[in-house]
Amino acid sequence: MEEYFSAPPPKNTGLDLFQARWLEHHLQSFHRILHADVQATLAVLTASTITDTIARHAVDITTVYVCGGEAYNPYLML
Repeated sequence: MEEYFSAPPPKNTGLDLFQARWLEHHLQSFHRILHADVQATLAVLTASTITDTIARHAVDITTVYVCGGEAYNPYLML
């Protein structure tokens, strides 16, 4: 598991960690996997990372503001 996921907030990352090389490394053991399945898994990973962090470190939170490109991702905004 990436240390990023267990690090306490505030934290931020982007292409410095999560980029094509990182993904290719984690997909090496899968010989046949659909691109749609990879995208769906990454979306679930993103959403669960956010919700888990809020549940662990910000229990009293009632509102979450989303900005950046992912705010336009209808799957994540469900």
